[in-house]
Amino acid sequence: MFSINLLPSVTYISAQEIVNSYDTELWINSLKTNNLTSEYQSIGKTPLGKDLHFFRIGKGSSKGKKVISVMTRQHPPEISGYKAFQAFTGELLKQNEFTEKFFKKYEIWVFPGINPDGVDLGHWRHNFNGVDLNRDWAYYKQPEIDIITEFIVERAKKNHNRIMLSLDFHSTSQDIYYVYDKSFKSKLKNFSRKWTDIIDQGVYPFKTVLSPEPLGKPYSKTWYYKQFKAESITYEVGDETDRAIISKKAGIAAVSMMQLLSQ
Repeated sequence: MFSINLLPSVTYISAQEIVNSYDTELWINSLKTNNLTSEYQSIGKTPLGKDLHFFRIGKGSSKGKKVISVMTRQHPPEISGYKAFQAFTGELLKQNEFTEKFFKKYEIWVFPGINPDGVDLGHWRHNFNGVDLNRDWAYYKQPEIDIITEFIVERAKKNHNRIMLSLDFHSTSQDIYYVYDKSFKSKLKNFSRKWTDIIDQGVYPFKTVLSPEPLGKPYSKTWYYKQFKAESITYEVGDETDRAIISKKAGIAAVSMMQLLSQ
Protein backbone atom coordinates (compact mmCIF):
# COMPACT_ATOMS: atom_id res chain seq x y z
CA MET A 1 0.00 0.00 0.00
CA PHE A 2 1.13 3.56 -0.63
CA SER A 3 -0.20 7.08 -0.50
CA ILE A 4 -0.33 9.58 -3.34
CA ASN A 5 -1.17 13.27 -3.47
CA LEU A 6 -3.82 13.86 -6.14
CA LEU A 7 -3.24 16.87 -8.38
CA PRO A 8 -5.68 18.80 -10.62
CA SER A 9 -3.91 17.39 -13.69
CA VAL A 10 -4.05 13.76 -14.83
CA THR A 11 -1.84 11.39 -12.83
CA TYR A 12 -0.73 8.04 -14.21
CA ILE A 13 0.28 5.18 -11.92
CA SER A 14 2.12 2.37 -13.64
CA ALA A 15 4.15 -0.65 -12.52
CA GLN A 16 6.40 -0.33 -15.59
CA GLU A 17 7.57 2.50 -17.82
CA ILE A 18 4.82 3.56 -20.22
CA VAL A 19 5.91 3.06 -23.83
CA ASN A 20 3.09 3.45 -26.35
CA SER A 21 2.99 3.02 -30.13
CA TYR A 22 3.90 6.68 -30.67
CA ASP A 23 7.03 6.24 -28.54
CA THR A 24 7.96 3.23 -30.64
CA GLU A 25 7.54 5.25 -33.84
CA LEU A 26 9.84 7.94 -32.43
CA TRP A 27 12.44 5.26 -31.66
CA ILE A 28 12.12 3.82 -35.18
CA ASN A 29 12.60 7.28 -36.71
CA SER A 30 15.71 7.84 -34.61
CA LEU A 31 17.38 4.86 -36.32
CA LYS A 32 16.87 6.03 -39.88
CA THR A 33 20.19 7.87 -40.04
CA ASN A 34 22.13 4.65 -39.39
CA ASN A 35 23.65 3.32 -42.62
CA LEU A 36 22.88 -0.28 -41.65
CA THR A 37 19.10 0.29 -41.58
CA SER A 38 16.78 0.52 -44.58
CA GLU A 39 13.41 -0.44 -46.05
CA TYR A 40 11.31 1.21 -43.37
CA GLN A 41 7.69 0.48 -44.14
CA SER A 42 4.25 -0.30 -42.82
CA ILE A 43 3.39 -3.82 -43.93
CA GLY A 44 -0.28 -3.51 -42.98
CA LYS A 45 -2.80 -2.13 -40.53
CA THR A 46 -4.23 -3.32 -37.21
CA PRO A 47 -7.99 -3.38 -36.50
CA LEU A 48 -7.65 0.20 -35.18
CA GLY A 49 -5.73 1.30 -38.27
CA LYS A 50 -2.30 1.47 -36.64
CA ASP A 51 0.80 0.61 -38.67
CA LEU A 52 2.61 -2.69 -38.36
CA HIS A 53 6.19 -1.50 -38.78
CA PHE A 54 9.09 -3.29 -40.40
CA PHE A 55 12.67 -2.37 -41.16
CA ARG A 56 15.81 -4.16 -42.29
CA ILE A 57 19.28 -4.19 -40.79
CA GLY A 58 21.90 -5.23 -43.30
CA LYS A 59 24.27 -4.28 -46.11
CA GLY A 60 23.82 -4.47 -49.85
CA SER A 61 21.18 -6.55 -51.55
CA SER A 62 18.79 -8.85 -49.70
CA LYS A 63 19.06 -11.48 -52.42
CA GLY A 64 20.15 -14.82 -51.03
CA LYS A 65 20.89 -13.52 -47.53
CA LYS A 66 20.32 -15.61 -44.43
CA VAL A 67 17.79 -13.95 -42.14
CA ILE A 68 17.25 -13.42 -38.43
CA SER A 69 13.77 -12.24 -37.49
CA VAL A 70 13.43 -10.09 -34.38
CA MET A 71 10.13 -9.03 -32.82
CA THR A 72 8.56 -7.74 -29.62
CA ARG A 73 5.38 -6.44 -27.87
CA GLN A 74 3.04 -9.31 -28.74
CA HIS A 75 1.93 -8.85 -25.13
CA PRO A 76 1.37 -5.15 -24.39
CA PRO A 77 2.75 -4.61 -20.86
CA GLU A 78 6.00 -6.55 -21.33
CA ILE A 79 8.25 -3.52 -21.08
CA SER A 80 11.42 -5.20 -19.81
CA GLY A 81 11.41 -7.43 -22.91
CA TYR A 82 10.95 -4.36 -25.08
CA LYS A 83 13.89 -2.68 -23.35
CA ALA A 84 16.02 -5.74 -24.11
CA PHE A 85 14.85 -5.65 -27.74
CA GLN A 86 15.88 -2.00 -28.04
CA ALA A 87 19.31 -2.62 -26.49
CA PHE A 88 19.84 -5.69 -28.67
CA THR A 89 18.91 -3.81 -31.83
CA GLY A 90 21.02 -0.83 -30.87
CA GLU A 91 24.10 -3.02 -30.39
CA LEU A 92 23.64 -4.54 -33.85
CA LEU A 93 23.94 -1.05 -35.32
CA LYS A 94 27.39 -0.45 -33.83
CA GLN A 95 30.59 -1.35 -35.64
CA ASN A 96 32.60 -4.16 -34.02
CA GLU A 97 35.05 -6.83 -35.09
CA PHE A 98 32.25 -9.17 -36.25
CA THR A 99 29.98 -6.67 -38.05
CA GLU A 100 31.56 -6.74 -41.51
CA LYS A 101 31.78 -10.52 -41.76
CA PHE A 102 28.33 -11.08 -40.27
CA PHE A 103 26.44 -8.75 -42.61
CA LYS A 104 28.01 -10.28 -45.70
CA LYS A 105 25.91 -13.39 -45.04
CA TYR A 106 23.07 -12.25 -42.78
CA GLU A 107 20.47 -9.55 -42.41
CA ILE A 108 17.96 -8.77 -39.66
CA TRP A 109 14.22 -8.34 -40.21
CA VAL A 110 12.84 -6.20 -37.41
CA PHE A 111 9.20 -6.06 -36.28
CA PRO A 112 9.25 -3.49 -33.44
CA GLY A 113 5.62 -3.63 -32.38
CA ILE A 114 3.37 -6.60 -33.12
CA ASN A 115 0.40 -5.40 -31.05
CA PRO A 116 0.15 -1.59 -31.09
CA ASP A 117 -3.62 -1.64 -30.49
CA GLY A 118 -3.22 -3.65 -27.30
CA VAL A 119 -0.33 -1.45 -26.20
CA ASP A 120 -2.27 1.80 -26.57
CA LEU A 121 -5.44 0.36 -25.01
CA GLY A 122 -3.50 -0.89 -21.98
CA HIS A 123 -4.42 -4.53 -22.52
CA TRP A 124 -2.70 -7.27 -20.55
CA ARG A 125 -2.29 -9.99 -23.21
CA HIS A 126 -4.67 -9.27 -26.04
CA ASN A 127 -5.09 -7.24 -29.19
CA PHE A 128 -8.16 -5.09 -29.99
CA ASN A 129 -10.17 -8.23 -30.78
CA GLY A 130 -9.47 -9.74 -27.37
CA VAL A 131 -7.05 -12.40 -28.68
CA ASP A 132 -3.57 -13.31 -27.41
CA LEU A 133 -1.53 -12.88 -30.61
CA ASN A 134 1.06 -15.41 -29.48
CA ARG A 135 -1.67 -18.06 -29.58
CA ASP A 136 -2.68 -17.32 -33.18
CA TRP A 137 0.40 -18.44 -35.13
CA ALA A 138 -1.32 -21.64 -36.29
CA TYR A 139 -4.67 -20.05 -37.16
CA TYR A 140 -3.99 -16.59 -38.73
CA LYS A 141 -7.39 -15.34 -37.54
CA GLN A 142 -5.96 -12.04 -36.33
CA PRO A 143 -4.88 -9.49 -38.95
CA GLU A 144 -1.59 -8.75 -37.20
CA ILE A 145 -0.37 -12.35 -37.44
CA ASP A 146 -1.88 -12.96 -40.87
CA ILE A 147 -0.11 -9.88 -42.27
CA ILE A 148 3.25 -10.59 -40.65
CA THR A 149 3.43 -14.27 -41.57
CA GLU A 150 2.40 -13.59 -45.18
CA PHE A 151 4.98 -10.81 -45.42
CA ILE A 152 7.78 -13.05 -44.13
CA VAL A 153 6.92 -15.97 -46.41
CA GLU A 154 6.52 -13.81 -49.52
CA ARG A 155 9.65 -11.76 -48.90
CA ALA A 156 11.76 -14.85 -48.25
CA LYS A 157 10.44 -16.46 -51.43
CA LYS A 158 11.01 -13.35 -53.54
CA ASN A 159 14.59 -12.78 -52.39
CA HIS A 160 15.57 -16.44 -51.96
CA ASN A 161 16.22 -15.87 -48.26
CA ARG A 162 16.75 -18.59 -45.69
CA ILE A 163 15.15 -17.83 -42.33
CA MET A 164 17.68 -19.16 -39.83
CA LEU A 165 16.71 -17.73 -36.44
CA SER A 166 13.77 -16.03 -34.73
CA LEU A 167 14.07 -14.00 -31.53
CA ASP A 168 10.84 -12.99 -29.81
CA PHE A 169 11.34 -10.62 -26.84
CA HIS A 170 8.91 -10.97 -23.91
CA SER A 171 8.68 -10.37 -20.15
CA THR A 172 7.70 -12.57 -17.24
CA SER A 173 8.53 -13.05 -13.55
CA GLN A 174 12.18 -13.98 -14.21
CA ASP A 175 14.73 -14.14 -17.00
CA ILE A 176 14.17 -17.27 -19.11
CA TYR A 177 15.22 -18.53 -22.53
CA TYR A 178 12.52 -20.75 -24.01
CA VAL A 179 14.26 -22.95 -26.57
CA TYR A 180 13.51 -26.13 -28.49
CA ASP A 181 14.08 -29.41 -26.73
CA LYS A 182 16.81 -31.66 -28.12
CA SER A 183 14.45 -33.73 -30.25
CA PHE A 184 14.14 -30.93 -32.82
CA LYS A 185 16.86 -30.37 -35.41
CA SER A 186 16.86 -26.79 -36.61
CA LYS A 187 19.08 -25.12 -39.19
CA LEU A 188 21.29 -23.81 -36.36
CA LYS A 189 21.75 -26.97 -34.34
CA ASN A 190 23.29 -26.33 -30.89
CA PHE A 191 23.25 -22.56 -31.42
CA SER A 192 20.84 -21.81 -28.56
CA ARG A 193 22.91 -23.46 -25.85
CA LYS A 194 26.22 -22.03 -27.04
CA TRP A 195 24.73 -18.56 -27.34
CA THR A 196 22.95 -18.50 -23.99
CA ASP A 197 26.07 -19.84 -22.24
CA ILE A 198 28.12 -16.94 -23.60
CA ILE A 199 25.49 -14.41 -22.52
CA ASP A 200 25.30 -15.82 -18.99
CA GLN A 201 29.10 -15.83 -18.64
CA GLY A 202 29.08 -12.13 -19.52
CA VAL A 203 26.58 -11.20 -16.80
CA TYR A 204 27.63 -13.70 -14.10
CA PRO A 205 26.51 -14.06 -11.28
CA PHE A 206 23.18 -13.00 -12.80
CA LYS A 207 21.52 -16.17 -14.06
CA THR A 208 18.90 -16.87 -16.72
CA VAL A 209 16.89 -20.09 -16.74
CA LEU A 210 17.21 -22.22 -19.89
CA SER A 211 13.87 -23.91 -20.49
CA PRO A 212 13.61 -26.41 -23.37
CA GLU A 213 10.05 -27.07 -24.43
CA PRO A 214 8.32 -29.21 -27.06
CA LEU A 215 6.59 -27.77 -30.09
CA GLY A 216 2.90 -27.96 -30.78
CA LYS A 217 1.42 -24.82 -29.23
CA PRO A 218 0.48 -21.97 -31.61
CA TYR A 219 3.39 -19.74 -30.59
CA SER A 220 5.64 -17.80 -32.95
CA LYS A 221 8.54 -20.15 -32.19
CA THR A 222 6.47 -23.14 -33.39
CA TRP A 223 5.57 -21.34 -36.61
CA TYR A 224 9.19 -20.53 -37.46
CA TYR A 225 10.24 -24.14 -37.01
CA LYS A 226 7.35 -25.63 -38.97
CA GLN A 227 7.64 -23.06 -41.74
CA PHE A 228 11.43 -22.81 -42.11
CA LYS A 229 13.09 -25.30 -39.71
CA ALA A 230 14.54 -22.15 -38.15
CA GLU A 231 15.99 -21.98 -34.67
CA SER A 232 13.66 -19.94 -32.48
CA ILE A 233 14.14 -18.51 -29.01
CA THR A 234 11.68 -16.71 -26.78
CA TYR A 235 13.86 -14.23 -24.89
CA GLU A 236 12.02 -13.55 -21.63
CA VAL A 237 13.14 -10.79 -19.27
CA GLY A 238 12.09 -10.45 -15.64
CA ASP A 239 9.63 -7.64 -14.99
CA GLU A 240 11.85 -6.32 -12.20
CA THR A 241 15.24 -7.14 -13.69
CA ASP A 242 17.59 -4.20 -13.22
CA ARG A 243 17.56 -2.05 -16.38
CA ALA A 244 21.37 -1.92 -16.46
CA ILE A 245 21.49 -5.72 -16.47
CA ILE A 246 18.88 -5.82 -19.26
CA SER A 247 21.01 -3.54 -21.45
CA LYS A 248 24.30 -5.27 -20.68
CA LYS A 249 22.86 -8.71 -21.29
CA ALA A 250 21.18 -7.70 -24.57
CA GLY A 251 24.37 -6.07 -25.80
CA ILE A 252 26.35 -9.23 -25.12
CA ALA A 253 23.58 -11.23 -26.83
CA ALA A 254 23.84 -9.16 -30.02
CA VAL A 255 27.64 -9.31 -30.27
CA SER A 256 27.91 -12.99 -29.39
CA MET A 257 25.19 -13.85 -31.91
CA MET A 258 27.20 -12.18 -34.66
CA GLN A 259 30.35 -13.89 -33.44
CA LEU A 260 28.83 -17.37 -33.48
CA LEU A 261 27.06 -16.97 -36.81
CA SER A 262 30.15 -15.52 -38.50
CA GLN A 263 32.23 -18.61 -37.80
